[in-house]
Amino acid sequence: MAAVHLTHSKGIYRVRVEPPDAAPAIPLASETHVGHLSAQTAARIIATHLGLPVIDETQGGGA
Repeated sequence: MAAVHLTHSKGIYRVRVEPPDAAPAIPLASETHVGHLSAQTAARIIATHLGLPVIDETQGGGA
């Protein structure tokens, strides 16, 4: 199932659409962020635009 994934690793938050072919070829927002709030905002914008859910993997306690 296609979704917008928000992950955190080594101080960087990443926002990606998985699978990649579920998104247009042009970027809708920055992929990397230093702040959780900006990453959440970008994920929400992309998800709203594409009609996809957001999966926030940063909230599981492992990040």
